[in-house]
Amino acid sequence: KLKAETLLAAAREAKATAQHKAVAEAALQLVKDWADASEVELPLSVCEAGRSAAQKARQFELVKELAAKADDLKKQRKAAQEYREALVVMDKDPAEPTANLTAGRYLCFVAGDWEQGVPYLALGSDAGLKAVALQELRGAASADAQAAIGDMWWDLAESKQGRERDSLRLRAGSWYRQAAPNLAGGLAGLKVKNIIGMIPVIYQA
Repeated sequence: KLKAETLLAAAREAKATAQHKAVAEAALQLVKDWADASEVELPLSVCEAGRSAAQKARQFELVKELAAKADDLKKQRKAAQEYREALVVMDKDPAEPTANLTAGRYLCFVAGDWEQGVPYLALGSDAGLKAVALQELRGAASADAQAAIGDMWWDLAESKQGRERDSLRLRAGSWYRQAAPNLAGGLAGLKVKNIIGMIPVIYQA
């Protein structure tokens, strides 16, 4: 937050083209590194300041990237509002499927809190997410069972896009990594090893 506030101050003081470019580049990096999903307004302000600076510096690729980041943050802000509304609904009806799905999607795909989010998905209205969430909650007593849960998350990701797809693949990876030490040497172990190797590349793409 201190970096963000310092950058906003620098954006206000920038005059030269090189200064505007430096502000834009720093803004993009800061927003990429932002880890607090509960805070949207400050990184959104940084994004807007960076985009303005990029326009002044005629760095049009930076303008494009910062505009995309701003759109993502606005979607995140909307998801957070929908999450709060879902909690109000579930306060009256804890098993309401649509509200549970909304809460689970926000916690898992935006906040990255799978421990709290998976139980909501298990009560949600999305059949695919519900099935794999229930399986995860049942647990896995063997490496094969762990890999099978990984497969379920991975297969589900194939029907999704964007942040949700990447989050599902990363969740699959967490199960594959649990299974990998006890699957080494066989075909299943080779498959798991290959997928684990793909995940960082997929996530960065």
